[in-house]
Amino acid sequence: MRVPSSIAAIAATAVIGLSCSGGLEPPDRVGDPPADSTAVVPPRLDVSVTVARPPVTGGGFVVVVSMTGLPHRVSPLGARGGEAHFADLPPGTHAVELRSWSAACTVAGENPRSFAATPGEITTVSFAVTCTAPVDSLPSDSVPRDSMPPDSVQIDSFLVGSWTARSPMPGPRWQPAAATLDGIVYVAGGAVDHSIDWEPDVEYLGDIVAYDPARDTWRVVGQLLDSLRAPAMVALNGHLYVIGGCRDNPFHPITTVQVFDPATGQVEGGPALPYGICEAAAVVLEGRIHVVGGWYLWDPSDPYFGDAATSAHWVFDPATNAWSELAPLPVARAGHGAAVLDGRIYVQGGQGNVTSSPKDALQMYDPATDSWTVHASPSDRFSVGSATVEAKLYVFGGWEYVAGCCGTAYPSPAVERFDPASGSWAAFTPLPQARIGMAAAAVGQFVYVIGGSWLGNGAGALATVERFTPDNP
Repeated sequence: MRVPSSIAAIAATAVIGLSCSGGLEPPDRVGDPPADSTAVVPPRLDVSVTVARPPVTGGGFVVVVSMTGLPHRVSPLGARGGEAHFADLPPGTHAVELRSWSAACTVAGENPRSFAATPGEITTVSFAVTCTAPVDSLPSDSVPRDSMPPDSVQIDSFLVGSWTARSPMPGPRWQPAAATLDGIVYVAGGAVDHSIDWEPDVEYLGDIVAYDPARDTWRVVGQLLDSLRAPAMVALNGHLYVIGGCRDNPFHPITTVQVFDPATGQVEGGPALPYGICEAAAVVLEGRIHVVGGWYLWDPSDPYFGDAATSAHWVFDPATNAWSELAPLPVARAGHGAAVLDGRIYVQGGQGNVTSSPKDALQMYDPATDSWTVHASPSDRFSVGSATVEAKLYVFGGWEYVAGCCGTAYPSPAVERFDPASGSWAAFTPLPQARIGMAAAAVGQFVYVIGGSWLGNGAGALATVERFTPDNP
């Protein structure tokens, strides 16, 4: 995954106030110098945001600090506002701005605001926000699917859907994969970062765990042959296929296909992929496994920066036990959602090799013609979770770019649904906590959103499990 430029800022914000012993320093301290030291503490900015009538949909706010000649500093906040802290700012006059992605919210007073960053001092800025109605500000002008133009889409805010906390996983996981088989949700792979002082200490997970929704319980049921993060996973013919995945430092996408049999608890190797991929999507259509997109290593001589999104579309036929190639994606993607609806494959969102756009964020494959068409969608979030309920595609969370802000992104809590019958989108009650890299799996009318990261990497990994009830209108 290509980490957005905001991740360093978000990570820096997240660790403010942590001491090496694991305790919390008071919120007005950023590490005091020794008593006999003459060192001056760099400038710091504290921002508070209060919100009257928080929006039901849309997600929240982003605090952006602009400094001449330097990258922006960004901190995302939830729909109810909160506090953001920016330490180690360079001295000088800068600007701070509060951005909202809901048209129903207005910020009182000057925005952006200038402030002076002075060594040894903490500057405080407060924003007051009023939200007048819980509606979205996404593009309008909807038409049916088959005639949908590539530059417009309607999204309706039904303001429904409820969340219920369920028993957490045995441990946190960032970028796991999940699939449902016989009413049980299976989760495999993922990573967690145990870093101290930002020295990498990433643990790749190989255990397979199973969740029983009826009992709200977890148990360990198997062990992968290769521990990894960000594989694709599907259920077919009573088995679970864990496809691809990767490790990092250096980036290493994997060709492995691991086949788990829940009846025996055993994992065996399947036919390898043509080349290694990570953050791909997989679905089952007409008894075959389709794998689309993902990151691959296009320049093996540069395993740190030689990755790119692929447009590859492979299909595995269990009758021949082999992979073959079908029509590629029109727009290369990784970290996308996918679903089979009305006998067609839909690929939503994802990150590409060039600046992505909602104009081409929904791609549809027709197996009858082995061809793709490209359509608009409300957003182009990536590292999302996705699941299907009653022939509709639900997309959860993921990275979302800050409009007009230097390619920076934030974890989003957004929940959206696509209905292929009408070609329309709808927004639902957002995630209780914004996150990226979560797994999602449907059981009956419910969707279980599992793990992920609130920070954007393995250091913010979550064990959280939340059940979403669409309450479809």
